[in-house]
Amino acid sequence: MGDGPRRRTGGDQDDRLRPTGVQLRRTALAPTAADQLARNSSYPGIEEWLDAYLRSNYSDTEALEAFRPRSEV
Repeated sequence: MGDGPRRRTGGDQDDRLRPTGVQLRRTALAPTAADQLARNSSYPGIEEWLDAYLRSNYSDTEALEAFRPRSEV
């Protein structure tokens, strides 16, 4: 039995897990993309989700806190 895809070595995944720290990235999104998603979605609470995850900018400290291992909480 193998360890599956989570046990993969090499490539980008290992680069992000270097002991030198965590690398955070931002992806640019067209300003109208969130509006288009809202118009085309039937997801309940879409506006709140878009506000929290696409229209907001979180600090590096907030991002690191969100992804901190649960064992450290």
